[in-house]
Amino acid sequence: METFAEARSLVPDPAYEERRRRSITELDELLSTNSIDEPIADLMRRFARIPCCFTIQSCCGHFVTAGGREETIMKSVLCLCAPDSVVRYRIAYVAFCVQNDPFGRSFLNDLRSVQNVGPDYIQFGSAGWFWDRCANSYVLQVEPDRYVSEDSCEVSVSEAVHSETIRDKFLSRLDEVIGRHIELQD
Repeated sequence: METFAEARSLVPDPAYEERRRRSITELDELLSTNSIDEPIADLMRRFARIPCCFTIQSCCGHFVTAGGREETIMKSVLCLCAPDSVVRYRIAYVAFCVQNDPFGRSFLNDLRSVQNVGPDYIQFGSAGWFWDRCANSYVLQVEPDRYVSEDSCEVSVSEAVHSETIRDKFLSRLDEVIGRHIELQD
């Protein structure tokens, strides 16, 4: 499935507040049932504290070995993989909607900068099927550039470990941006 396209321009969105309210309610339900990947659950909680945005969907990224074992931490399964084996990587991403106002535009610009952590592995853009559901929606995703339009890919064990390192830096930088905007809102 193709998931990525160039970032679209912000447009007027009179339904933003209602969609944000519904999204926060859904997020609370997902968090209460542990339905969000544990490594990013707190990050999604923090996203919800910023009034100019809300999350739509997310994944912390998963590594699937040839034996079918699925992990969120590649380093923990390195011992199970031969160095020359292939791993399926299901991308890490956060899809979110931004309000078209000065705070939203500022937040969006800061989120664009997150890709600088790993420019060959982190992409910022839009996804058509998210945009169709929610105007002003964007996605930050982590995967090798050559697979930019795919939601999973097969990579070598060494590239999986590198992808994990970039993903961890991505999540850390994303947390910094969110923290700064929480402080601005308080």
